[in-house]
Amino acid sequence: MQDTTGDAQTRETTRRTVLTAVGAGVGGLALGGFSGTAAAAPSRLHTDGKWIRDADGNEFKIRGHAIADPGYYERYHPKSSMEVAKWATDADRGWHPNLLRIPCTQDSITHYGAATYLQEYVRPIVDLCADRGIYAMVDLHLVRPYTEAATDAADTDYDKYPDEVVRDFWNEAAPEFADDSHVLFELFNEPTEPAYWDDDQKAWSEWKGVAQPWVDRVRELAPDTPIVIGSPRWTSVPDAAPDDPFTGDNLIYAGHIYPANGQPSDFDSTYGAPASDVPIFITEFGWDPDGNPDVDEGTNSGWGQPFRDWVEGYENVGWAAWCFDDSWAPTFFDSPDAGGNEPWTLKDGDEQAGGFVKTWLEETVGSDTTAPTAPSNLTATATTETSIDLSWDAASDSGGSGLDHYAVSVDGSVDQTVPAGATTATVSGLSAGTSYDCSVTAVDGAGNESPSSNTITVTTDSDSGGGSGSLADGTYRVVNVNSGQAMDVAGGRTDDGADVLQWPYSGSDNQHWQVSQNDDGSYTLQAVHSGKVLDVDGWGTHDGANVHQWTDGGGDNQRFELLDQGNGEYRIEPVHSGKAVGVANGSTSDGATVEQQSWSDDASQRWTFTSV
Repeated sequence: MQDTTGDAQTRETTRRTVLTAVGAGVGGLALGGFSGTAAAAPSRLHTDGKWIRDADGNEFKIRGHAIADPGYYERYHPKSSMEVAKWATDADRGWHPNLLRIPCTQDSITHYGAATYLQEYVRPIVDLCADRGIYAMVDLHLVRPYTEAATDAADTDYDKYPDEVVRDFWNEAAPEFADDSHVLFELFNEPTEPAYWDDDQKAWSEWKGVAQPWVDRVRELAPDTPIVIGSPRWTSVPDAAPDDPFTGDNLIYAGHIYPANGQPSDFDSTYGAPASDVPIFITEFGWDPDGNPDVDEGTNSGWGQPFRDWVEGYENVGWAAWCFDDSWAPTFFDSPDAGGNEPWTLKDGDEQAGGFVKTWLEETVGSDTTAPTAPSNLTATATTETSIDLSWDAASDSGGSGLDHYAVSVDGSVDQTVPAGATTATVSGLSAGTSYDCSVTAVDGAGNESPSSNTITVTTDSDSGGGSGSLADGTYRVVNVNSGQAMDVAGGRTDDGADVLQWPYSGSDNQHWQVSQNDDGSYTLQAVHSGKVLDVDGWGTHDGANVHQWTDGGGDNQRFELLDQGNGEYRIEPVHSGKAVGVANGSTSDGATVEQQSWSDDASQRWTFTSV
């Protein structure tokens, strides 16, 4: 067996040779490869015959682009993967994809290990896409033979057979992202050999025999996630899919097209005709006037505009352009020297693709004038004297720009916005025993606002007589009434983010809290050993938000009302959320974490303060 990474120049030469030999009938691929990182998530996509539809049954056309491998940025590039992903999805900077393709190379997977790579570098980008209301496609970016025999016969060395590589990756990736409604999976970027150049059906049949078990495994681990399936010859025979489709639901067929494939009249029978029967997604295409003549050399007028006219002529053919990068060719950007550098300059000349694709996205996805559907079933799930917890069913957006956020209104005025992926909110700072009219609207990435949800009238709890007590400034041990254990900074750590939990009292300073009253009557609790303060992670307003220590920034998530419950017991209420600090699951175990919860007057949410 042979080395999986191979040599970038060898791969490029092989690609040139293939395209030169077979001409316009061959699918190209990106040249970059290895060159030595909220708004509500959109609804789950599914297939219906030849159509891709959202959860409400609306036809959905994918329009997006790809970044380079997140691991490539982290290891080889001065930019971080999250910096690039944020730019690539930033409507304020003029970028309007409704999908971001995330290539995951074997080089990065091997270096970090699949689990670490996915959790530390791919997961943040997937979550960013959810927050920005767009889809994310996790792409196993292999460019290699797909059978054992072809692997053994290849000029490039590989250290694993494809079956092991594919299964190892998807065994981690499929369950990691199975519950993310906005995620698609691209099974295998570009299977190369066996190619069977003179027999599309034979090539497809052999590929299907190898890949169907992989599809079955992914579907077992992620029952609902759409799977995008390539084909032999660098994903260039989707025309075989209608007569011999893979078995399974929510399957989409990929194609890769470059100027070496010729004009639309040359490749329509391969990539367009099958769209009469199955969903087609051109997951890779691109051009550059200074590109490789045997692969991607082309201009806006000579190839880009004809391609755009062709692909937009099919309502059920989606596309993702290659590549939002400065070195994975064909690129949207230039940078100093040979790439992999900064600053980036958009290729927006008259015949350059970067500016062309940016404008194309703005004119299609960015020109969305369709408002989202209204959120529904708004209900109040909990109330206190000063807060109301709200919950609703998600809205959906079919205009292309994706849900961006929800606007929560109280008595006719917007009180707050929450990311599109959230369907709960806490309205705080209210008066006891008072009625409030609450409603919610959805807003998409183009600024279109939905009709209002149902309006509900909710009355806060009457004043129970409890309130911020006259607890004197001083140093205290803080003990949970339910467990009798002390509030403790885990392991005596002094860093930001160190967890707060309960632990048997030992008299150490990581169990002592300096309690100081603020000018507004709220309190700050500062860990004596570290000088850091009790903090609700990330200003979270949801149940289960973690409570830890953090440098004092003066935020309301670091300020607490100490509400006297009698018998020397207090409710610790975060000012920003109006909820309560309690022990997770009412546990009495050593080390049980402390978190934010809706108030239920449980003993695990009450605390005593004893001066030390």
